[in-house]
Amino acid sequence: MAPSGSSDAARVKQALNRALTDPLQVDERKAAIEFIRTELPAFQVSGRTTYLVLGSYRDGFERNLRIVQSELNKRTDTFAAVVGDLRDPDFADRSPFAVKLHLLATYADWIAGVYEKESGGESPELGAIHTLYFTKTHVLPKDYVWMTDGNVDTPDAVRRAALEIYFNNDLDDEDKKAELEGLYHTAKENDISITSEEIRETINERRQSNESPATYSWVHLSFFRDFERAGQCHSWFTDSELREQAARVPGPSLPRWAADWEPDGAL
Repeated sequence: MAPSGSSDAARVKQALNRALTDPLQVDERKAAIEFIRTELPAFQVSGRTTYLVLGSYRDGFERNLRIVQSELNKRTDTFAAVVGDLRDPDFADRSPFAVKLHLLATYADWIAGVYEKESGGESPELGAIHTLYFTKTHVLPKDYVWMTDGNVDTPDAVRRAALEIYFNNDLDDEDKKAELEGLYHTAKENDISITSEEIRETINERRQSNESPATYSWVHLSFFRDFERAGQCHSWFTDSELREQAARVPGPSLPRWAADWEPDGAL
């Protein structure tokens, strides 16, 4: 069903006002109405919790959007959609993405943003959701850690530092080994709860994929910090952690049988 009633009309108008700098023309109004009729009903089913998943499609990053989408869709009565999977309004002379983003973000119960780099279309998306949809947004940035004055004082900060040492091309293998051993001893002396096995696991997974640490601009980092203060930032280093962190995005829990089932007793 399409949006109906005064409350829906007000929400659509609000979303369009956020997206547009000037009113829609007659043919554009028709395209917007068609988009609303075809794409918004999935976000309006009674009793369903809905998610809009944002992030990059380029250079293999799409895989991690699918991980988050899959984890959210495992829950009871949920619908998670990656924004790029949904059709664009058929506009001839203006970008359709702003209208699409704001309409979907307005109707989604929650927004999940997956970030792995500082460039690309996801950068303006992050600015928009930080400004306009902050309370319903949770961000999942890869390799993110807030380090004050370069201090390494948390397990994530240790892992971030380990990756930076390993992928530092100015160090030879012996230097890297010495730096990593020193990092671990520093963590141990400062009672940071991380094992040498966890450090090695983080490096090994990244070494196998040849992925250096993700980097972000100060704008990205300041936005992530705002979400972190609100308990809405969930950083990750490995694929398995991304799945675990997706579970921290609010909404229904897994179906009872999925949460409680013990396969060893049945297989």
